[in-house]
Amino acid sequence: ALKTLAEDASKGQTSLACDGSRSLLLAAAASHPVLLQCTWGAVVPLLLSSTENKPKGTTDALPLDSLSFMLELAGLAGKGVLAPKQVKPALAGSIEILCCIRPGMAAFESGEGDDTQKRMPDDFPTAVELVGLLCCLAGEAASGDAFRALRLALLPGGGGGSSSSSDVWSNAWRAELSGASETDALAAALVCAVCTV
Repeated sequence: ALKTLAEDASKGQTSLACDGSRSLLLAAAASHPVLLQCTWGAVVPLLLSSTENKPKGTTDALPLDSLSFMLELAGLAGKGVLAPKQVKPALAGSIEILCCIRPGMAAFESGEGDDTQKRMPDDFPTAVELVGLLCCLAGEAASGDAFRALRLALLPGGGGGSSSSSDVWSNAWRAELSGASETDALAAALVCAVCTV
């Protein structure tokens, strides 16, 4: 039953069963730590391999419409419930989708033809919070790169002048957050995630 629910949940908003399946999976995961592990193991690989609601060119990113669901699911896992090796793929997928959310972009081109998926204002804070939570669950050894990307979006330094995609992303967000009052909620999400980690 969990496998069928996980398949429906991974289809995203293209499936009428998605929201109901995600609610049932969260309820099952909340009922017992073993069911949380089973739910996590069933749904995360399917979300990472899904082609729905992802930017063009990403491979193992979490779908944009799964961020709130994954945040709730990860929030159910206390320290030690999930092994770092279980959390690591979800952390990598959340970082990949987070780095696709850039300041000033209203949409991204999906992998499905010329479709565009609209970015909601809540996607950035939700993605940042998810990355922060997954960093805590994965542990220090598995989350160093993710923490570095979040920190560099707030504070310069320690990057060595590299021009990797995460550095470009961090520089863009740091410039965006440097003084615009309408992005205060975005800065608060970053600060909270960095402090949590």
